[in-house]
Amino acid sequence: MVGMRRLVARACAAAILGAGGVAALTPAAALAAPHGQFRVSCPYSHSKTDDPIVYPGQPGASHLHDFYGNNSVDAFSDESSLRAATTTCSSSDDLSGYWEPEMYVNDKPHSAPKMTIYYVGNQNTEPMPSGLQMVAGNSHATALQSTSILQWTCGDGTPKRSKPYDCSSWLKVDPGGVTALLKFPTCWDGGGLTRDHVAYTGTGGNCPSGFGHRIPLVRMFLKTGIVNPRDPAGHIRISFSSGKHYTLHGDFFSAWDQARMNALTRNCINAMKNCGRVT
Repeated sequence: MVGMRRLVARACAAAILGAGGVAALTPAAALAAPHGQFRVSCPYSHSKTDDPIVYPGQPGASHLHDFYGNNSVDAFSDESSLRAATTTCSSSDDLSGYWEPEMYVNDKPHSAPKMTIYYVGNQNTEPMPSGLQMVAGNSHATALQSTSILQWTCGDGTPKRSKPYDCSSWLKVDPGGVTALLKFPTCWDGGGLTRDHVAYTGTGGNCPSGFGHRIPLVRMFLKTGIVNPRDPAGHIRISFSSGKHYTLHGDFFSAWDQARMNALTRNCINAMKNCGRVT
């Protein structure tokens, strides 16, 4: 079965190139400025105690998740079911599922109104394969996570810190309020689509051995709509179904139209162009 999945994934990689991707699969190189990017905006869709990446085929097995983008995501989702569904994302070509644990403010449910997802890379970046599954962050964290994976900011471009902070002074710049930024792995082994086939860069920003295909950096901005994350006593009042604010994590199940992903990678990322929000 594992061998068959690898063969399917390799066939998928070949299809990516044939549909207009980069001319050849090249060794991964460190992402450096300047870079190219594009983004999609995906409002909230629904909530379920499902996770088709961590608990596939097991409805109700996970903590409660808020889903963005694809409207059909549940425990039984796969690439085919996602591609047959609808999306809240700004581009109808993006049928991907994006999710994170249910958010609470003052211990009351407060689903973030939307996500903004950036895809970033350089000339050495290959198109994201449809069907790829990734997880960013640690749901079992007992302390602040590394800022190389989880950061807190106000909107999309303000100073990024290790914990939520007051965004009152940034509202005229970006009304998104307190925002969590999760960064996903950028190294793929080219031989599978599940989360164990991707890895983060290591020393010097290079991909580890065996993960020689550089894919776009997915930067997931979760816009909470909250201005000040602290209560009068100074305690952070944002938490999640997984625990404290530092247990935040995100899941990504790619279901882009492959030809569109290939074109965006070629014309925006490889061309070192900021294409902005795509529709």
